[in-house]
Amino acid sequence: LSARPFPTEFLSHLELAWSDTLEVAGDVSPRVPPMQADFCKRPDRPSLLAVGDEEGGVLLMDTELPAGSGLLTAWRAHRNAIFDVQWMADSADQLLTASGDKTVRLHSCLDRREIRAFNGHTSSVKSLSCRPGEPASGGQFCSSSRDGTVRLWDSRTPGGSVGVIPDAHAGGPVIGSGSSAASRRAASSSTAARRRRSHATVGASSGGGGGASSVTCAVFIDSNSLATCGAADGVIKLWDIRALSASGSGALTPRRRRSSVSAPKPLTPRQILAYPGPGKPHGYSHLAFDRGRLFASCLDSAVYEFRPLMLRPEPS
Repeated sequence: LSARPFPTEFLSHLELAWSDTLEVAGDVSPRVPPMQADFCKRPDRPSLLAVGDEEGGVLLMDTELPAGSGLLTAWRAHRNAIFDVQWMADSADQLLTASGDKTVRLHSCLDRREIRAFNGHTSSVKSLSCRPGEPASGGQFCSSSRDGTVRLWDSRTPGGSVGVIPDAHAGGPVIGSGSSAASRRAASSSTAARRRRSHATVGASSGGGGGASSVTCAVFIDSNSLATCGAADGVIKLWDIRALSASGSGALTPRRRRSSVSAPKPLTPRQILAYPGPGKPHGYSHLAFDRGRLFASCLDSAVYEFRPLMLRPEPS
């Protein structure tokens, strides 16, 4: 495993063409801060861009059209800020939005219609990630929230929610080497410390704001693996969802043999990537995965690149 700051010399070669600038206009003010954007993943619609703004609006743009004529449609999707937008698999119609109103919503862009809402988070929803390999007609995706949880959803099921990782980044900064052994020790210590805390201290478990344990981002790195980061603990955690199964309560817990009568073991990440920067660990605000490399936007004003990401081939 190696981690390094993102090379700044790469950014020096980028140029801004003002003709390519897209402005986001809102209902209240002429300009509204765009919060998140996502390009359509269909090969025949690479210029289709969805933007979520601070007022809860969704804008659909075609970036290949001339400046001033790229806006295709817009509508109010939430009554609160949109923190993330994600196209559903290879669809050019179905779009997911995550909002400060504690919901995830699935929309049809063709007729600007909400298909369904996914409820379960108790605080702002910060990020979305679709599971690779799912059909364009709908499938599984995950969301992370300021309530400290990561939730797995399936748009094809009536209830929607198929699992939750509670207290994914609860506790203070974790310092470790990022190796498997160190990861397990750090995870074990974090779990033990979490058990000693009251629900009032943890906050996120009891549905409070949970700012210190906020899961700022969760992203699939392949169809079986999730990477998550938090606002305060200074680590990135890798989870292997092949080792998880939905219990009766919907919480994701490690699989166990049918003959076993013991209670499920506490859920722990497969690997923990320690903060690579100098000094006290800082939290992360966002993750992006691209061709075997994980980029992490850190609150120390640096972007770190992690590679390679290696999970054991089979869950234990």
